[in-house]
Amino acid sequence: SVDSLKSELVEMSRAFTTGELPGFRPIVIFPGVELTATGDVHILAIFDQESSTTDIAQLIGQCNGGENIPRDTQNHQLVLQSSVPQIISTINRNPHAISIMAHIDGRKGALEISNQAELEAAFNAKPDAVEIRGNLAEITNGTHKRLIEDLSKLRGSDAHHPDRAGTRTCWLKMSDLNFDGLKIALLDHKSCVLLDSEPP
Repeated sequence: SVDSLKSELVEMSRAFTTGELPGFRPIVIFPGVELTATGDVHILAIFDQESSTTDIAQLIGQCNGGENIPRDTQNHQLVLQSSVPQIISTINRNPHAISIMAHIDGRKGALEISNQAELEAAFNAKPDAVEIRGNLAEITNGTHKRLIEDLSKLRGSDAHHPDRAGTRTCWLKMSDLNFDGLKIALLDHKSCVLLDSEPP
């Protein structure tokens, strides 16, 4: 769980100050979860650094229309009762979270939505960013290009195993390494988000 990761980070920081962990550098954990909307479309919720496993569980419940979730259900198997716009709106109402449409140009991404009205509604819900898996230039559909034009475009690992973490990255320039810094970078994405190249 994210709580155990945060506890481990505190221990690593302590070990660094006592000289037991040379080479450690401070990092910030932004807890997150990938949600599957009705229609099998994936959306990421990224929380501020103070959020916990309980905050994630509450969001999942809100996005499932208050319906109980079977105890042993794995998140990647759970299709929620809410649509894409409903999930994005639920995330956006939370001042401690941001919404990102996951791998929009890949399997289970928003650009697979074939119904034009549903596709427009998903983007009209105002996600904070979109994650791109492939080459941005390969998105040639005019409607798709229009819908993502003014959104921050990110790249993530979509790692389902620790060995895959960090295989795809992008750079964000933040005034402070915290949730507010992240939100500002996404708002000013033309100056603060660098996709597919090393920072100068």
